[in-house]
Amino acid sequence: MNAKQQNIWTAKEMVSFIGGACFLFSSAYVADLVWKFKPAVVQFFHFPHTIPGDDPPWYFMRQDFVHGVCALGVFLTTLAIAAVGWKRFRFYAELTICMSITWQGGEIIRATIIYFSCPNFLYPTAVSRWPTFDSYLDDPAISLGRQLVQCAGSVLAFYLVFRRWRTKPAEEATDH
Repeated sequence: MNAKQQNIWTAKEMVSFIGGACFLFSSAYVADLVWKFKPAVVQFFHFPHTIPGDDPPWYFMRQDFVHGVCALGVFLTTLAIAAVGWKRFRFYAELTICMSITWQGGEIIRATIIYFSCPNFLYPTAVSRWPTFDSYLDDPAISLGRQLVQCAGSVLAFYLVFRRWRTKPAEEATDH
């Protein structure tokens, strides 16, 4: 066994791993910072005052809408971070986008469905398609949309990892 075979990681792989880990941690940290703007988003929209027991369930719909808007902010921030690191840490940038789709996509879909299902959603004259909290909670469009987006993000992430794993032995064979 020669010295090159004894090393588990080459210097290039070590730098790539450390840089990629820093990349993923920094994108997660920035995403956490974006969530701190949730009270400002609530204040920005100036929703009419509602309480949790109302029918239709405006309180919960508006909270979920704000959550989706913040999730969209996290997703866009993640895209910006991925764009910055795309050339040097492409695999980690792709994986970060996939994780953002998986984690934030469902909330973005829910906010989109809420917005387009309630005419004049941002105003006191809004009309809801959900008469009760249970009808809102059990809406198949929201459940299906969230599940599809989360599955798509997960499948894409598994594909990226598989693609990297599959091409790795071919790269090692050309190094010798």
